[in-house]
Formats: sequence, structure tokens, C-alpha cells
Amino acid sequence: MRRLSLLLSVVMVICCLGSAVFAAGTVTDTLTRETTGVASGSTTYTDWEATGLSGTVYKGQSAGDHGSIQIRTKNSNSGIVTTESVGYARKITVSWNSNNDILSGQELKIYGKHSAYSSPADLFSSDSAICGDSLGYIGVGSSSPLPITGNYEYIGIRSSSGALYLDSVKIDWETGGSSCMISFDVGIAKDSMDSVVVDAGTLYELPDWEFDIPEGKFFAGWRIGDKDYNAGDEVEVNDSITVTAIWEDEPVLEGTVDTLYASNIGVPTTSYE
Repeated sequence: MRRLSLLLSVVMVICCLGSAVFAAGTVTDTLTRETTGVASGSTTYTDWEATGLSGTVYKGQSAGDHGSIQIRTKNSNSGIVTTESVGYARKITVSWNSNNDILSGQELKIYGKHSAYSSPADLFSSDSAICGDSLGYIGVGSSSPLPITGNYEYIGIRSSSGALYLDSVKIDWETGGSSCMISFDVGIAKDSMDSVVVDAGTLYELPDWEFDIPEGKFFAGWRIGDKDYNAGDEVEVNDSITVTAIWEDEPVLEGTVDTLYASNIGVPTTSYE
């Protein structure tokens, strides 16, 4: 029987949309400066396009000063819009960069449409058929999410005035589908594992590690509830489950090594006097 002494856990959450983590049939996209592809520290406003985890397509124009998504109103058609939809936008939450002026009174303006945006330039039109309906504002520094009332398939985000610096923007979409999101948190590991989406009922093959192994540790498998699995084992994904990566300390070998145990964990079978 495999010897497991859990000293460190890294949580991988597999949550089927419709679980307790999200409202039924919803998934959250998270946009960051890395999402935009704009270089950190760049003051050049650059056009970009990205696809969220939900499948929603975002088109934006922003800079990357202070490592943020930097948007503005002056001399630029800057902002973020959606050009392909997967459902209805339900909530927007912003994490603000510390370089914003909290006392400025600036706001992030949110718009909604029932037809696709073509580019962030649409947000600066005086024609509501082009810029969309105003859905509300998020004040600089506010961590409160903005709930979206009404069934809007497309959204737009722009500054009310001047430059704003966003660490992240999270958009909740009601998809009405039966997809399940698999996301990874690798904890102290140096790298990360990308999230994926699978259909409910999928036999999901538990992955091997895809990150740097912390010094002095080795990867010992996965744990779901009170049951342990090896990488490569399949589990059926129908509901929210938590999969925990099991780490163990590399053993300190004294005396004669148990060759079978050592080979199982990848330690050279060397004997010491």
C-alpha cells in the first residue's frame, strides 16, 4: 500500500457549472494585463483580442503601465468590448491597481447590447444603438461587484474620464450549458496549470504535474474526498469536486534503502554504511 504522509496540499478545483461555486449555468472570465498581451509597463495603447474561458471573445485597446490593463478616454478609443457571446452577462467585478487616484471620482462605465460590438470605438459613440445601454458604474477603488439587470449578450467597458488602471476584470456569464470548468491552483509551485472546460459526464484523466516540483518534495498523486488516485486515472465529472495534489517530503535515507519503496518514488537505490 502506498505510504502517504500529507505535508503539503495544492488544490485543484473541478467545478461543474451549476455548482455551489457559481450560479446555475454560469462561468467567470478573468481579464488581466497578461490576457491582453500588452507588455507590462508599456504606455503605448495597443489593439488586442482574446477568448475567455467561457468562449466569449473580447476585443480591447489598452496600455500596460504599472503592470495593469490601462484604459483611457483622451486621444484614444480605449476600452474592452465583446464581439462573440456565449450567453448573458450577469456580474462584473474589478480589482484596482494601486496607482489609481481613489479620490478622483473616476468610474468604470459599463454598457450592454443585444448585438455584437465591432471595437472599443463603439463605446465613444453618441448613438445608443452603437454604444449600447448604460448598465451602471463601478467607482475607482470599489470592490463591490456590479450586478447586471436584463439579458445582455454583449458588454462594453470604458473609463468615465482620464486613465484608469485595472489589475483584473471578472465577468460572470450565464451560459445555460452543461459544461464543467476544471481549474488548477498549484500553490507554492513556480508555474501554473491552465483551466479547461469539459462537458458534464466526461471521463476526465487526472493529469501528471505540469509545474516545477518544489525543492525537497515529490508529487505523490491526487486525492478526491477520502480516495487517492494516480496521474492518468479517470474520474467522471458530473458535479463539483475538489482534487488535491498530494506532496511528500523527499526521504532522508539512512542505512540500507528499501529498494522497492525507493524505486516507487524515484530515489536511487544506493546502500549506505
